[in-house]
Amino acid sequence: MVNLVVLHDFDGLPHQFYTDVLEKMMAHLGVDNFDVAVVLCDKDYIQKLNAQHRGKDVPTDILSFPFFQLKPGERPEIGQDDVADLGDLFLCMEQVVEDAAFLKVELQPRMHHLLAHGLCHLLGYTHYTEEEHVLMEPLEKELIVAASKRLPKQD
Repeated sequence: MVNLVVLHDFDGLPHQFYTDVLEKMMAHLGVDNFDVAVVLCDKDYIQKLNAQHRGKDVPTDILSFPFFQLKPGERPEIGQDDVADLGDLFLCMEQVVEDAAFLKVELQPRMHHLLAHGLCHLLGYTHYTEEEHVLMEPLEKELIVAASKRLPKQD
């Protein structure tokens, strides 16, 4: 389940967009029995988080805080007393809009990429080295395709 927390509202995409996209991606990976929080925040908020947790005193588009310490390809397991929480994604929509304009891409595809990117980080994928990037990028693309598919109608 995706829990959306709006600290800073943004008019560009409906709130349901974030939950729909991420839930499709999570279902595709078989981790839809876990919770993910998506926090929409402003530049000041994400800059403070970025400085505190990554030592980078600049705003960024997305930050991921995984609950589990996984290796790429591992899937989390829920024990009897465990919390079914994959982690938190913080999105700065001001930065996302600026980046989309700079990259000359539309907002919706950019957001698909960022949500896939963030989910990959929650599942232990990184991109600090070329080797890690080569593992992560195909999964991001797979998730973007999965999120673009329409869900079958429920009777």
